Amino acid sequence: MKSLIISLCILGMVGVAIGIAVWAAEDTITCSVTARDIAISVTTDGTIDYGNVDLSSSTSTLPNAIDDVQTASNDGSTAKISVKTSNATPATGWTSVESFNGSNDEFIHSFTTTTSPTWQVITEAGEYETASSTVEAGGTLDFYFQIETDDAYTDYTAKSITLTVQAVAP
Repeated sequence: MKSLIISLCILGMVGVAIGIAVWAAEDTITCSVTARDIAISVTTDGTIDYGNVDLSSSTSTLPNAIDDVQTASNDGSTAKISVKTSNATPATGWTSVESFNGSNDEFIHSFTTTTSPTWQVITEAGEYETASSTVEAGGTLDFYFQIETDDAYTDYTAKSITLTVQAVAP
């Protein structure tokens, strides 16, 4: 009787082990990942000399004006490319505005990415404006800029303005 109980216990344990093995299952999940590299560079000279611009007028970097295209190269993954302007310094600074509001010491900075321009105003210094929602890896984007002057300024010293080109994930 003792050996029957021992045999039944052993058979029970084997049955449980087989049952666990039968009831256990597995499957796989396939994962993919792509590293993103956001990188941009200006491949042209990175400078614009608008020169002397009359009051209440404009000039641009288009071929029929000062002919100074600026090209940004997407050195990383597909990206959205944007641009921003600074205010003009030194001395009495000029403020970048979307439209003239009757104050002195203002300017309007605009850009386009074609030589048949529809100018897009950079609405406020420090705020990025989208130039292209998608530039593929290794692609380039040409920028043409325009500056419009106010009808009066507090001083007439040469000014410096910084344009910044940015790449971000689309």
